[in-house]
Amino acid sequence: MTTDLRTAPTAATTADLSTLWAQRIGCARGLLPGSALTEQVRVLADLGGEEYLLRLKPGQDTVLDVVSALPRVAAALERRGDQVAVEPHPSGVNCLARLIVVDDSPLRRTTAHPGVAAFNPATGSVAIGLHTDGALAQWALWNDRGAVSGAIIAAHGSGGTNLVRGLLSAVAGYDPIVPWVIDVHQGVNLGDTTHLATRVGLNPAEGGQMLLDAHEIGRSRVANLTGTMPVAYQPTREAPLNLLLVDELDPLMDQRGAYGEQAAALEWLLRYGGKVGISVVVRATTAASNAFNRVGSRTAAFAGNAVVLAEVGRFAHNVVPGLVGDPALLPRTWSDGTSAAGLGYSTRRYAPLRSFLAGQS
Repeated sequence: MTTDLRTAPTAATTADLSTLWAQRIGCARGLLPGSALTEQVRVLADLGGEEYLLRLKPGQDTVLDVVSALPRVAAALERRGDQVAVEPHPSGVNCLARLIVVDDSPLRRTTAHPGVAAFNPATGSVAIGLHTDGALAQWALWNDRGAVSGAIIAAHGSGGTNLVRGLLSAVAGYDPIVPWVIDVHQGVNLGDTTHLATRVGLNPAEGGQMLLDAHEIGRSRVANLTGTMPVAYQPTREAPLNLLLVDELDPLMDQRGAYGEQAAALEWLLRYGGKVGISVVVRATTAASNAFNRVGSRTAAFAGNAVVLAEVGRFAHNVVPGLVGDPALLPRTWSDGTSAAGLGYSTRRYAPLRSFLAGQS
């Protein structure tokens, strides 16, 4: 008789999780003494999972302590790390949390990009992948106040370009969005997907000029602004949203002589572009990149959307506001040797995500 080492022991799958928690985690010498899973609040039937109300000992632990202890929590429940996640309680009370435990984790699967179906024009959001509980991970292109920018931090091979490609594919053919793409590697990164853009920069010089031109468009729109009663923002054919996708940022900012002018244009677009219908998405290999040459640029880039898949170094956990999970602790490959590309965290949820696989168009 042989044993499949990839299959988790069955004891924890049949035991009551509340009992396991009490015996191994909430006990006096456990990871989170005084904590308890008090009730099951949701059944995730498609994933063989459940969501529980987790009560922590007031004044002793918070949901952030659970995040830090999550690898050990998963081990205590005899689950893999990708099978367990924690989220804040909707009430905002820090001694309450939502614990998610699934048997069939969406993070282990490669899920094909749904194409234009990923984009919701009613909300201005694009589905970019799946979280642990199977919920869609979202990227906002706009909200009621205007266009929304964002940053993707992803080392080479971790799925950052794939995420940029997915955003472009999702908005293809939607008239109120005018997509521009900068791929400084002669189109090698984004490939045939670039034909979905209305303008493409294929080297640092072309990309730099596009930054300057986008800045000029923004400044001209500022000059034409007039005082009106506030209304919820919504792009139209007459007043489209300009979407500038930059893959990748570091070589673009490395041009000597032009660095200052382009960096200033980028900073202006990230800070003020949202007010005039310009959304900028930049990908960099690290959150500490010199491409974010000023603190204002880095802060503005992460303010709207921020997704960190993997990075060179370990800076994102410290410098990306709102990023709770530590991407450095996520695997680059699974235990069976398959790639975990696309695995990461966003600032919108505590639970990790895995991005859709977006093929070239």
